[in-house]
Amino acid sequence: MSNKNAHFNVLESIKKHIEKLRCDIRKTNIICMGEYVIRIVSKWPFLKNVMKITPFFIGKSQGNIKRWCGSNFDSQNIIELKTRIATSFWFNVHQFVMKNESFIDVLREKSIHKAEKSVLAASLWDGMSSGLLPPLLSVFEKWKMDTLVITILPSSFQSPHDHFNAISSLGLSLSEGSNPILLIDRECLENYVGVDRKGKILRENAAFHYLLDLIISKDSLIHELRELSEVFDVNYYTVLLAGGASLKIYGSLKNIFKSALFRPLLNFQISRSTIGYVFLRFPVNLEDSIPRERIEREFFEWIGEKANLRSLEVSDPVYVNDRNDRIDAVIFLGGFDKAEIFAQSIEKSANIAKNAFSRGFIKKDEWEKILENLTVSD
Repeated sequence: MSNKNAHFNVLESIKKHIEKLRCDIRKTNIICMGEYVIRIVSKWPFLKNVMKITPFFIGKSQGNIKRWCGSNFDSQNIIELKTRIATSFWFNVHQFVMKNESFIDVLREKSIHKAEKSVLAASLWDGMSSGLLPPLLSVFEKWKMDTLVITILPSSFQSPHDHFNAISSLGLSLSEGSNPILLIDRECLENYVGVDRKGKILRENAAFHYLLDLIISKDSLIHELRELSEVFDVNYYTVLLAGGASLKIYGSLKNIFKSALFRPLLNFQISRSTIGYVFLRFPVNLEDSIPRERIEREFFEWIGEKANLRSLEVSDPVYVNDRNDRIDAVIFLGGFDKAEIFAQSIEKSANIAKNAFSRGFIKKDEWEKILENLTVSD
């Protein structure tokens, strides 16, 4: 064996050992599906510095995924579907995965099941991600892994094809256990303008990164949200985000909560919400002046003017060693009117759906079940 080959093998051995150690200490998977989401998450600076978070990018072609991600990630972070099927529509991908246990074997080989929890992020107009999400959720449910799903819904200007993929995927996913599914509208995300803890402007990708950062910053958040979903049998939410809000400028927590409504990530009727989960992150020097009781009181004063919730959980805050007075607030609201949210997408999808089941791509009763999951109140 040449010195060159020996040197190469040593490097490979070291790399494999590092990956094994990474799997052993990993707490959270972030699994991304769809070009839109892969491009966003792969640019999240936080991923480069935290070994307890491992990203995975799923697609049909490793070459495409590497092009979307850049050079920051290697084959360990990439999962190929390895199929020649057309991936424009969700049903082709869904049927392929359901019939091929080999895909689940790949997830195990990547040690995905060994993490404490997972975040699944998907741009649902994409045929690959819309077809993958329901079976993936089913697998994670069997693994009893705490999982939060973040879905990006198509904009109103996108094609009926895109809306058909999105609502089909959601209609199936909503029946897959009690893992919470977060609904974010693409237009709302791309129009979002806020600030971070340093006062820098948050837009589009940066806003999505900030939301991920807040979700990951509290170890128990996904578990607590899942428990809330199980108890009240509601597993769909949207989020109101107020990042980097100065208490001195806003004057009260109630005003900070109010500000989150100016830039929602989904157009929904807050008055129809039935359950809520609130999480705050703020400097440790504010701990004494903002006890949990104050958070509960000011939030109840605000939400009581907007909705009559059946349940509200105010989670223990997370403290950071900043010297400012900036507060991050994340409000998850669920149980609102699904039919109203998806009415336009269902209308846009009607003709494509009829064509799909008339040609045998999906069954008519399967489509009717999808519609039922999207329109019937919980």
